Amino acid sequence: MQPTHLSMAVDVSQKITLADHVATQTYPLVKDPKILLTACQYLADAGEAIKQEGRKLTQEQFETIETVQKIVQQHKDSPIEFRRKQNFVICQDDYKFSVLNQDTVNRHIKVMRTLL
Repeated sequence: MQPTHLSMAVDVSQKITLADHVATQTYPLVKDPKILLTACQYLADAGEAIKQEGRKLTQEQFETIETVQKIVQQHKDSPIEFRRKQNFVICQDDYKFSVLNQDTVNRHIKVMRTLL
């Protein structure tokens, strides 16, 4: 059974709301930047659902979805990750790295909220 447009919209809304809750409520309590990956995963799932719907996206929305999905993929492929102060650093094999922090995640959430 294929999901309906309404159920996909509700799912996207829930994923973005969960990401927002993790970034604004849970993260300040636990002070562990690794939990920001959970918020990114929710945003990546919402972005994938939005792409499947075939919605028209602005350049900023498209880039945000691509960036969040890239972060999640880098996390999966990463040989090493570590916390550094308020940041979560994801290293790659070719000595490149991505830095994830609360400001970055909040910016992505703000852009994703425009899709609701």
